[in-house]
Amino acid sequence: MAGQGKVRIALAFGSPGTILEPRNSRKAMGVKEFITQAGPAEDYFYGVGALGAAGREEELAALLEAYLETGHPAEPLYETVLQLYLFAGYPRAINALSVLHGAREKAGLGPLRDYPEPTGQSLCEWRERGEALCASIYGRNFATLQERMRALSPELATWMILEGYGKVLSRPALPADGRECSVIGALIALGAERQLTSHLLGSLNLGVPGPQIREGLELLRHLLAPQEVDAAQALLDRLIVKPR
Repeated sequence: MAGQGKVRIALAFGSPGTILEPRNSRKAMGVKEFITQAGPAEDYFYGVGALGAAGREEELAALLEAYLETGHPAEPLYETVLQLYLFAGYPRAINALSVLHGAREKAGLGPLRDYPEPTGQSLCEWRERGEALCASIYGRNFATLQERMRALSPELATWMILEGYGKVLSRPALPADGRECSVIGALIALGAERQLTSHLLGSLNLGVPGPQIREGLELLRHLLAPQEVDAAQALLDRLIVKPR
């Protein structure tokens, strides 16, 4: 009946039926469990990436509000949402930024600080920073990545370094290992296995211990399908034992 908190579904063989939680209720419980078990700021970043990339705005709002209530610094949280445009596109990033704006207002936080406009010198800095960070993440595979990307698209190969790694992922408000938590969450939600493999390896190359990454993946069980998390953990297990 309308208005009831649960839905009763009659089974075909004539039993009284099974009571199932509505989908929205199950999602709310998942976010609640995630928040209960999350500890350091990096734990939250996995969830922010996953929910932001998937466009699950109500759950994202709950997670962002909980993060801000913990007293964790607000600026790194903004960075995890801002960088979504690189992986999930402008629509998802803009929507997630709107959710964050609401969470910040609810927490009584002031406006975001302005960053200086880029200059001609910025392009050189972005290239240097981008190449250094990308090399740190991809390790001995960096040269192969560049060759593959140039073969696919010379423009995108350049933009990946300048825009992705230099302009965005090297911003100082959030270290690279923290950014990778959000990236991994987003890529799992998007089903981007090739890129997920690269960024799981990137986290390891940046010095994040395998067990710590696994803990972040386990948290995502509260938000994503079990098979998605299982697949990510299987990838991680293979990368841990593989020479880097």
